[in-house]
Amino acid sequence: MTPPTHPAHQRSCIHCRKSVADAYCKHCGQRNGVERLSFKGLWQEYLDIILGLDGRFLRTVVDLTIRPGKVFHAYLKGDRVGYYGPVSYYFLLFTIYLLLIKVFDISIADMIGITKEQMQKTSGVAQGEAFDQQWRWSELIIKYLKFITLVIFPFWAFWAMVVFRKRGYRFVENLAFLFYVVAHPYWIGIFTMLVLGLFGVPLTGLSGIASMGYFIWAALGYFRPKNTLTGLLKIVLLLVLGYVSFILLLAAVTSTIIWLNEA
Repeated sequence: MTPPTHPAHQRSCIHCRKSVADAYCKHCGQRNGVERLSFKGLWQEYLDIILGLDGRFLRTVVDLTIRPGKVFHAYLKGDRVGYYGPVSYYFLLFTIYLLLIKVFDISIADMIGITKEQMQKTSGVAQGEAFDQQWRWSELIIKYLKFITLVIFPFWAFWAMVVFRKRGYRFVENLAFLFYVVAHPYWIGIFTMLVLGLFGVPLTGLSGIASMGYFIWAALGYFRPKNTLTGLLKIVLLLVLGYVSFILLLAAVTSTIIWLNEA
């Protein structure tokens, strides 16, 4: 059987069959002049999907690091080519973070740098069922803290509309901002997990402080308040309101479930 051929410069698109003269078909986006399948081609295709075409991923990382406001506003204005999308960016880094925890088998004791026995001594709670339950809750909270943060997104997005109502941002626009601003500090989390896994040095506290600092700084670039101090207070307020709203809703749901089970 004769292997398929892929001329370097086709006159018609191999996908939609329409006339094409450039590197990519303007009708469907298919690349023109695709060479015969190879391992190099498969790898390049993978990188294009994961890291984005034309350096989008690297550009997103750099700009979110030094000028996050530019990324937010470019994306909100409709630029879908210049930067990696917020949801894709979040879940890519989130996946890498979780993989590192799995690969190095990192536990709550590793993350906080304290054993269960040491926590029992410092907490003052007598050893037994009550302390074991407290420890399990602590494990669940820290293990799934990133998931919990994701669940809080809608609350933060709502309160951002309320606190910064004069900015006129919609709920979904605030969500896009949150995906970016929460995702980017995962680089710090990834670094701390590597340090913890390779050298056994816990830096979770440093990661948390840096993440919070970045959130506030990036939020200033997003909301662009006229007065920086007032803007800082509003950002802290929406964070607190988001957490409180989430905790109250969680408590209400938990109480309802307990009441239904006991009824």
